[in-house]
Amino acid sequence: MNFACKIINGHYLVSSSLTGAMSLLSPAEYLAFVAISKAGGEDPGEVVKRTLSSHGCKEEEIANFSGIFLRKLKQQGWFRNERMEVEVPGLALVYFTVTTSCNLSCSYCYIGDNRRVTDHSMKISEVETIIQKIRSQNPSARVMVTGGEPLTHPKILDILDILESNNLQFSIGTNANLIDESLAKKLKGYLNLLNVQVSLDGITPEVHSITRGNSYQATIKGINILAKYKVCFSIAPTVHEGNLHEILDIARFAYRNGGLFDPNHLRKFPHAPNACNISLEPESLRKIIIETFEKIHKEFDHTDAPKMFDSNSENIRDTRCRYVCGNAWYNVDIDWNGDVYPCHLLREKEFILGNILEEDFPDILEKGRNSKTRLRAYEIPKCKDCPFVATCAGGCRASAFYTKGTLAAEDEFCDILYKFEVDKLFLKKNISFHL
Repeated sequence: MNFACKIINGHYLVSSSLTGAMSLLSPAEYLAFVAISKAGGEDPGEVVKRTLSSHGCKEEEIANFSGIFLRKLKQQGWFRNERMEVEVPGLALVYFTVTTSCNLSCSYCYIGDNRRVTDHSMKISEVETIIQKIRSQNPSARVMVTGGEPLTHPKILDILDILESNNLQFSIGTNANLIDESLAKKLKGYLNLLNVQVSLDGITPEVHSITRGNSYQATIKGINILAKYKVCFSIAPTVHEGNLHEILDIARFAYRNGGLFDPNHLRKFPHAPNACNISLEPESLRKIIIETFEKIHKEFDHTDAPKMFDSNSENIRDTRCRYVCGNAWYNVDIDWNGDVYPCHLLREKEFILGNILEEDFPDILEKGRNSKTRLRAYEIPKCKDCPFVATCAGGCRASAFYTKGTLAAEDEFCDILYKFEVDKLFLKKNISFHL
């Protein structure tokens, strides 16, 4: 086995860019690993037994260690001879833009000011057509109802009823300003509603208004109503330098009211020029996320928290075979007029995959599978020799495109993503350590 190795906090991070294999090994594991790598085609179990016996380990200890260790190496790719990619389902996640109308004008909005000149809303007949096509392609697809502000759509309840009657699981992304008791009661009745994701950027009106204007009181009121009727919700602040000091209290507010905390980090887009007055340093993001979740996990019991991710997404991470972003295949964005984009951030005309009102998903997804946005991480110069080449997928393609002018570049937060990946490895070993 050919591999690269880095020593981190007394552990060995070993990886192979040729197969995507990667493991974090203790000194004892590394000793056995090196022996196997030098043994050619000899049985790995015999190699481990001989190596550990020569260091005085007892037979029973070796047997227990060997079984677990060899299963770990197999799962993490060390017995592969070539790269392997996990086949994920197409159209598993759909961003569904039902309207471009919005009652706010947030400075960092990925839709952008110049794209909100005219308010457009999808017709109910078109909604029905699209939802049926989604269900035909993948009845297990999850739909994120978004906008604009989706609750401004005059027929929003009809849209949610269509999703419910088609037995498609869905979430709603909203600023919560239009949530009242009548709507909350209706939302509580949907069996397929997974989550209402609410944008709250500050725990005080002053901080929230930096990015989201004079909407704090209405947002808090909407969250409180969701909590009152026990509608599953999450609070999703966009982290920037101006609200770092309130992120922990936003998380506490979410959990104290029975919700979840799902932060986003600031991304700047050329079509959102009003975002120039806010910024986010990569190390600030890493520090606040680590500190917030460490404190939240100590203060709140998460054992009964609803699961936000399906088991397949966990399998993708565990088998270390995710060389490519999910855009244009696992997830897509459907605009108000039926145009299909690779994701909700890459909404440039040059990336349109087709129009679902005029085409069907098999044809659109086939174009997506071969689209230029689905660059493999090993095709990106900085990523190809990274230990996490098969887990990070090079980060966000939209980030690379908007910050570096090319899809063939790493995420703007690459160095911080690397440190997060290392942190996660130590967390899985129950070792408290951060770079």
